[in-house]
Amino acid sequence: MKTLILILALILLGSCSAERDQENEFKYLIQVNFQTGKVKEGEKELVKANNESSFECGKILKGETLTDGYTYKVLCMGSDGKGTSFMYVILTSVNESGYFLITYDEKYSLYHKVQDYDQASCLKRWIISN
Repeated sequence: MKTLILILALILLGSCSAERDQENEFKYLIQVNFQTGKVKEGEKELVKANNESSFECGKILKGETLTDGYTYKVLCMGSDGKGTSFMYVILTSVNESGYFLITYDEKYSLYHKVQDYDQASCLKRWIISN
């Protein structure tokens, strides 16, 4: 009887921790809608990058040289295996530095500002498009 109760308790604990893991993993989901231009990271809708930052992010995506005074570093990249990809970068200028999420497919590219970026979570990130 004790063994049965112990097994049931372990099953219950295991299922609760699996649900918690799924909730934690959802915060790394990138949802992109190229038609509306909206991008969500977890439940949070991201703010579009300003024109200047978008211009530089476009250069990064194309592999072009950035405007004088700008540098960047790619922090994380990935794709859904079906043509939709993402890239997190830190873009630095003389005046400021910030994190950006670049999402793109064969026709569209979107650039959004990211408030905080957890570099240790790159392998947990995944993307879907609508």
